[in-house]
Amino acid sequence: MCKDDLCSYGIRYATGQNSSGYLGRDRFTFELDNGATDSVDRIVFGCGTKQEEIKFETIPNQINGILGKGTGARSVVNQLGNHAQGRFSYCVPHRNDIHDKIYLKFGQEARFLQGQKVHTAPLVRAVVETYYVRLLDISVAGTRLLFPPGYFDIRHDGTGGCIIDSGSPSTALPQEAYIRVRTAVVRYFEKRQLPTKQKPGFDLCFQLPRADVPIPVIRFHFQNNADLVLGLGAFLRMGDAICLAFKSSGDLGRVSVIVGSFAQSDYRFLFNLATRTMSFAKELDCKTNS
Repeated sequence: MCKDDLCSYGIRYATGQNSSGYLGRDRFTFELDNGATDSVDRIVFGCGTKQEEIKFETIPNQINGILGKGTGARSVVNQLGNHAQGRFSYCVPHRNDIHDKIYLKFGQEARFLQGQKVHTAPLVRAVVETYYVRLLDISVAGTRLLFPPGYFDIRHDGTGGCIIDSGSPSTALPQEAYIRVRTAVVRYFEKRQLPTKQKPGFDLCFQLPRADVPIPVIRFHFQNNADLVLGLGAFLRMGDAICLAFKSSGDLGRVSVIVGSFAQSDYRFLFNLATRTMSFAKELDCKTNS
């Protein structure tokens, strides 16, 4: 909305964050892999004067801003036009390497390393300007939970569905699905006689496992046989405990499943708007391809 050459904005994200303030326009300059630079004029961006619920983990005000990479007209991907060619990639470092310098790459710079095993799933068209993929099922410690076909799909009224969101730390599931995943994790650790622990901000934590107790692997089975394998990405170490980095999505409104950044750790993701695909590959050192 603009009045007397002063434009403002207001936006609410799928995970409940709100931001409002003023809109500006400026030249953005990007560094290329070969050391050269590329500048793009008249990029629209926001200067936030009021932010709500924008947190990193449980700590507020640690994030300086949000770079919109969605499918909307004002996302940086679409504003870059031919410079980005509708594609971008990023690698999420493990939480212990959070201060490592990594890069968001656009266009032909967005690519995988030779030899990486790449999984690709189609993007699902939706009203909300974000990246939906079709989640078919979830496994815990090698056992499928056997959710009914279409359980995680977008419903006729536009609600539901599964999005990939690097701006949300934790992964969110519908209440029933969360309980089933939680129950499977509890059974796994109970069989190995690991007691639960209480940690602020987390629903489920266990005593730090012994060396002979592996972390249970959680798999997200996407369309096109694209399986996202979560080892440590499904858990956070909190002192003398590990905590499940999942939560119920009951308060998120339209979206049912959010695959957050912790679940994406140690992977490179590449989104291609031209082919409407999401691809990912294991990448244990995000600095290697940055």
